[in-house]
Amino acid sequence: MTRHCARVTALGILNFYERMTIALRFAVFDEEMLYDDKGLVLVLFSRWVEPYVKELRQHHERCFVNFSELAVEWDLRLSSESRVHGRKLAIRKRGIFG
Repeated sequence: MTRHCARVTALGILNFYERMTIALRFAVFDEEMLYDDKGLVLVLFSRWVEPYVKELRQHHERCFVNFSELAVEWDLRLSSESRVHGRKLAIRKRGIFG
C-alpha cells in the first residue's frame, strides 16, 4: 500500500468514526453496544493513525476531535479492564505515515 493510499484509507475510516462518535454523543447509538463491537479496534486504529491526525491538526485544530476524545476514553477503559482481568494489551506503534 502506498503512503497516499494509506492516507486516503485512514481518512475514510476517520470520517466514519467521527460521524459515529457524534451520533453517539447525541444518543443515536448505545455506547455499550458500540464499545463491545468496536472498542478495541477503535483504540488500536487511533494509536496507528495518531501521527496523521496530529499532522492534519496543524491546518485544522479541531480535526477529528470527537473521535480522539472517544478513543482516549475507551483506551482508558480498556486499560482498566485489562488490569482487572489480568490481561496486558500490547500494541506496537509504527511509523505508517511517516
